[in-house]
Amino acid sequence: MNLKHPLKLVTVLLLSALTACEKKADTPVNTPVSRLSKIEYDNNYAEVNYNADGSIASITDKLSNGMPNIAYTFQYSNGNLSEIGFGGKWKYTYTDGKITKVETANETGVVKYQADLAYTGNKLTEKLESFVSLVGLKPYMRTVFTYSAQGNLAKKELFQYINQEWKKSEELQYPEYDNHPNTSEHLERTPYLPLGLYSVNNPLKQVYLDENGAVLGNTVFNYTYDNLGRPLTRTSVEKFIGFPETVETIKLYY
Repeated sequence: MNLKHPLKLVTVLLLSALTACEKKADTPVNTPVSRLSKIEYDNNYAEVNYNADGSIASITDKLSNGMPNIAYTFQYSNGNLSEIGFGGKWKYTYTDGKITKVETANETGVVKYQADLAYTGNKLTEKLESFVSLVGLKPYMRTVFTYSAQGNLAKKELFQYINQEWKKSEELQYPEYDNHPNTSEHLERTPYLPLGLYSVNNPLKQVYLDENGAVLGNTVFNYTYDNLGRPLTRTSVEKFIGFPETVETIKLYY
């Protein structure tokens, strides 16, 4: 669950009160000049195209030589995101205006995975993931989200379904954030969910703990920003006990 790679991860599986500290007024994040248009990684990049109303039309993951890898095409119904096609597809179900179910179908249209989402107010607080088969749902992963008063993710607890019960497998803590707008996380998670369901700001540190609370490692994030306070680069320094340090820098374009 690291902040490392774009939506290409689907081939394996699966607020908007954004402000910048330098500006007194809110920084617009969905006007043509302000929209995130590209995320560049070491070996690939993701390009984002928008409809006239500012909604995402497509995201194309390309290799560093410019060759397309995966294209994600967004479809809408009555103003709501309804499907994203990528060979397979994600299908979205709403309850009271909130996304409460995301189904992942294969290239023949057969649903193989399902994520059920639960909220406290407008904050996503639980995600239940299940395999889908002819005999019904088989749950395999549960994620519980806890937030700070500022609207940032403070803790993420992961549980696996083993022997008919949920057993905690991992915990991620986010003790520090900057005060700049988070503009990219919705493009780096699968299945795709709108930016408003993620943290308002950008994490400065991510701590990994095992099921008993022992620290396994951490990732420290460093950013550069433009004159509107938006991230331009993010350097991630990841350290796990017993493993060599890894460093990655991504670039964001608007």
